[in-house]
Amino acid sequence: MNKVQITKWFLLLFIFLFFSCLNDKQHTEFNDDENGFAIKNCRVQNKQPVTKIGDVIVGELQIRLNDSTILHNNYGNTQRLFKINNVKNGTIDKYLLGLHIGDSIIIRTPAHYLESHLVGFKFRPNDKLYFYLSVSQIITQKQLTEQEIKEKKQEEEEQNIISEYVKNNLPNAIKQENGIYIDIIHKTQGEQATAGSVVKVFYSVRDLTGKIYDTNIKSIAKKAKIYDKEKQYSTFEFIIDSGQTIAGFSEGVSLMHEGEKAIIIIPSKLAYGSEKNGVIMPNTTLIFEVELVSVK
Repeated sequence: MNKVQITKWFLLLFIFLFFSCLNDKQHTEFNDDENGFAIKNCRVQNKQPVTKIGDVIVGELQIRLNDSTILHNNYGNTQRLFKINNVKNGTIDKYLLGLHIGDSIIIRTPAHYLESHLVGFKFRPNDKLYFYLSVSQIITQKQLTEQEIKEKKQEEEEQNIISEYVKNNLPNAIKQENGIYIDIIHKTQGEQATAGSVVKVFYSVRDLTGKIYDTNIKSIAKKAKIYDKEKQYSTFEFIIDSGQTIAGFSEGVSLMHEGEKAIIIIPSKLAYGSEKNGVIMPNTTLIFEVELVSVK
């Protein structure tokens, strides 16, 4: 078996293990602790590296409310998920400590554990959250420090480039605390999008050179020579702060009101970061032109 075959085999195994956890409906093995937290192992890889305090878990995660309503899902797009800091009782970190690369688990917590992170959601006293987690990589504290230094330097350089671009092209754009810029080019008094809002938008996305990568507007797609006759060119619907889109796009739209049009500049750390995504290269700043059609 060559290297390519091994990689494909491992990927297929990883996908199988993730789905084996997602499809698990036998929750009889859960044992709640005194704080209402519980864990069920779908797969344990004892011979693989194990997490320690200060490590970051990279993998795939689905969060369900009462094991039905999906609140977050990054399946198919592995991401940094958790940094293990506080391993006291009543924290999810307690169950993340000691996981191995390749492990697939379900962690059940009281719903109020995420209440402060999900503005707009109202949980009932008996509501439960189910974290379906597969670990694909562990970033150690040492690796994290080295990577953070590298990323900080890249981020500073990128911000300087963005600042110069805004100065020359979008002088009315307003910078947010996390580094995104937004320029409302058509203002309204419509309803504002907030966390939990269901929104519909028209958009196009390009980089700082003007190269267009994607759009749901047919005329723009044809002009940019990226038209796909199989694609449905209609409004894109998503829930603000649900993890359905890149973080910077969700936040940018949350600063808009129904009926408004805006240009949103998103630093790579709030887009796809150092990862390549299709034709979008690592560390690419993205510029979205957005029309917020409706807010529910």
